[in-house]
Amino acid sequence: MSRARTIYALASILALLAAAVAFPDRAGAGVPALPTGTITAAFSSDFSTLDPAIGYDPFSWTGEHEIFDTLVGYTNAPGLTGTHLVPDLAAAMPKISFHGRWYTFQLRHDVRFAPPVNRLVTAADVQYSIERALAKSTNGPMFQSGFFSPLSGTAAFWSGKAKHIRGIHVINRFAIQFRLDSPDLAFLDVLTLPFAAVVPREQVARLGKHWADHVIGTGPYMLQTWQHGRQMILVRNPNYFRRGFPIEPRVVIQFGVDPHLQILRAEKSQLDLPGNEVTGTDYLALRRSSFRRQLYPVKDIGVWYIAMNMQMAPFKGNLALRRAFNMAIDKGKLFRLLNGRAILMNGILPPTMPGANQHFTYYKYNPAAARAELAKAGYKPGQLSLPMLYISNPDQDRAADAIQADLANIGVKISLKPVSSDTAYNLVYTPGKSVLTLFHWGQDYPDPSDFVDPILTCTASNNAAFYCNSTVDRLAAQARADTNTARRFATYRRIERIIMGDAPWVPLWDDIFYDFHGSRVTNFYVHPVWPFLYDQYRLKG
Repeated sequence: MSRARTIYALASILALLAAAVAFPDRAGAGVPALPTGTITAAFSSDFSTLDPAIGYDPFSWTGEHEIFDTLVGYTNAPGLTGTHLVPDLAAAMPKISFHGRWYTFQLRHDVRFAPPVNRLVTAADVQYSIERALAKSTNGPMFQSGFFSPLSGTAAFWSGKAKHIRGIHVINRFAIQFRLDSPDLAFLDVLTLPFAAVVPREQVARLGKHWADHVIGTGPYMLQTWQHGRQMILVRNPNYFRRGFPIEPRVVIQFGVDPHLQILRAEKSQLDLPGNEVTGTDYLALRRSSFRRQLYPVKDIGVWYIAMNMQMAPFKGNLALRRAFNMAIDKGKLFRLLNGRAILMNGILPPTMPGANQHFTYYKYNPAAARAELAKAGYKPGQLSLPMLYISNPDQDRAADAIQADLANIGVKISLKPVSSDTAYNLVYTPGKSVLTLFHWGQDYPDPSDFVDPILTCTASNNAAFYCNSTVDRLAAQARADTNTARRFATYRRIERIIMGDAPWVPLWDDIFYDFHGSRVTNFYVHPVWPFLYDQYRLKG
């Protein structure tokens, strides 16, 4: 997913100046107490939406996950335990039949939409919500998406030949069945995505284009107010079906707060949860301070990479040039610049992903060989100049500078194009908009298919390199349906080698990221799939 937990908006100089004036030191004394029962959080950027059919970024998913539910979810726990599938709106895990192609769910009978809707959730709501997310008219990322394409009848639905998806069958008021054209072992993971969240049809119809600002779901919190660019307030959903949750009744989320300022406020007990990842500079300072116990490390399941657009010159049809870029980058230097907060990568599958070859390698750092490949590609030193787009934040600024220097070392001039996260997402996946991009992909769900199907197949909607190889597509389809786990993982490792042979990417690293929390937050952890779980956290006092 484009769900990089390390994405920040462009740093605000004014916010940093304000931080220097308001917080002259890192000690906290005599500051106003935070309100009891209210979790305070902050992000550098506003959420792009709260419509689960539209949102496809970590910030939006943070809010959506607190407001909506899906048929199945993951255990609320850190680490590998948090990747275990469990029923959510469903009363139990589904009955799987017809050789792994039919999934039959029984819904809970005690789930109601939040006020003012208040009514029970039914199987028809599930059908409506998923069809809405997939509909062309919704203009969301799931239209013609590979995530849901295994469902029978999606092609007819997407082409307008069918009003409904044949593979979604409402059996009765509280039972629904999904029918696939072929087995897909990741289908249950797909049903955990916010795109499968259940929404009330009548409220969507009544509010129309204003729905995203006044969403209603079944989750632990409900939206009270949203002042775009400034603040969002979530309050406890009185209809929530899980007793005892959310633990704290209110969440106040501030927007437009620089990541460094978030840390300063949390140190002074003026903020509970900085929403952005701790930057390299703050990480070093916190590690040496009395606040180090409030740092929380997590190995991500994601990849930072350089995408070379294979549909644009000079990379189109020029394998030698793409190989040159792979050999030119000194990843050890990037590791040092990131203060060791990374796992270096040479392939597309993160070492933390089940089934990955943790020692995979293909291209090694070799500037001399890179220069030879550059000459083979038809360029003399100094002849090639390219822009590189990337999302600006302190860590990525340093990484982009290092990449620029490494490519200059083989004779390629790179001009850096820092942009905000919103701008990047609008450009990177649009044909012809970015020839070279430093970008990130983080898991939608913990399965290797998520690092192939949505980003490196011919019909992938998040394919920053615009890469297409029919052999990869055939093997990916084969792996999706393979019930032999060892053989399935071996297929994904084969796919990884084929892709790296084509060199659409320069894989760089997987994050070891750090979150920071205020002193009154207890029961804090970072879920392996969802960024934050506000409903699980408890405040002291």
